[in-house]
Amino acid sequence: MIDIIVNSDMIKVSDDIMQIKIPTYEQRELISYLIKKTKGKKINLRIGKWYRKRTTGDLSQNHAINGFVQQIAMATGNEFADVKMAAKERALKRNYPIRTVCGKAVPLHEHEINTLQAGYLIDELKQIADELNIRLIEVTE
Repeated sequence: MIDIIVNSDMIKVSDDIMQIKIPTYEQRELISYLIKKTKGKKINLRIGKWYRKRTTGDLSQNHAINGFVQQIAMATGNEFADVKMAAKERALKRNYPIRTVCGKAVPLHEHEINTLQAGYLIDELKQIADELNIRLIEVTE
């Protein structure tokens, strides 16, 4: 799978033809290779609004996710990884993204999600804490 980000003005649509201007030589070569390799087979083409990757570093979505998971794990006595996976599975109802592995829907790892999707997971973690009467501490400075 290859993700290529283009501006909408790089796409032309007329009648039943769509043309996309691919930004770099390397991306064009990779797409050309994939098209030749899959000739006559179905491929996925996703077009949607672009969101930047989830934030990292101090005061980031990444820190909020892991901090909330840690607080819930400590309060409940559950393993960190188990709390995180349970939250991701619950966040599916909020459109948290998945991939299919062996016919089963598996939530994506955080490094693969964007800011909107990270927000879904953070909202679900807050919901879980609320249901369990856990007061989450949010670092804001």
